[in-house]
Amino acid sequence: MRPPANALLDTAKAERISPSVSVALGDGVFLSRERELVGLRARTLDFSSAINFDHRIIAAAASPSGDRLYVLTESSHGVDVVDRYQNRVTSRIALPGQPRALRVDAFGRFLLIRGPRDSVWVASVGTDQVISTLRSPWSDDLPFVAPDGAIAMRDGSDVVFRDVASGKELQRATGGASIGTTSRPWSRCWPPEWCSGSSARSRCRGGRAPPSSTTGRLSPSVWPSSVTSGWPSPTPR
Repeated sequence: MRPPANALLDTAKAERISPSVSVALGDGVFLSRERELVGLRARTLDFSSAINFDHRIIAAAASPSGDRLYVLTESSHGVDVVDRYQNRVTSRIALPGQPRALRVDAFGRFLLIRGPRDSVWVASVGTDQVISTLRSPWSDDLPFVAPDGAIAMRDGSDVVFRDVASGKELQRATGGASIGTTSRPWSRCWPPEWCSGSSARSRCRGGRAPPSSTTGRLSPSVWPSSVTSGWPSPTPR
């Protein structure tokens, strides 16, 4: 389909696709089926050749630039790194245990990997090596990497920002775990109190209003400078 038209122009059929593992990219999507990862090009609706793995795929995530995919498989102590342009596994990040989930830093520097018993392995995207092991419960929004490179982690009801290499506590947001967090770069209409109403998109240069599901959950007064230093100032026209 080509919005705003609602006519169906073409269809691609994919069989035995796992609904729990898919990675959307700017010009396509990667889908998994058991031990295979297959790409679908949005422009032509053509499938790429399948990339095969030794075990069933349990999770996958893309780098912010979309050039690499990070894949977790069952019974494996590592992360397979896929070059999407070569359409093959080009390297592997060795881990000290079985990974359970993963999350890519929104700024493309680190890969956060969930290990057993609240352990979090931090891998460098540039070297494909684990550089530290930290401890934090894993949830939909934590841990994440702040704009200055600190790792935001849950500590009871607080969010603690730690140095990525040493694990040293840098700052603490009291009560931050109950407010809600995000690792996405901020638009010029974020936090939500900067823009409101239907005219928010036209009043804020180069930005857009935040999604309604997160409106009101964040406040600049709560967060330490390691996060707020990455926020742009409001620039209404």
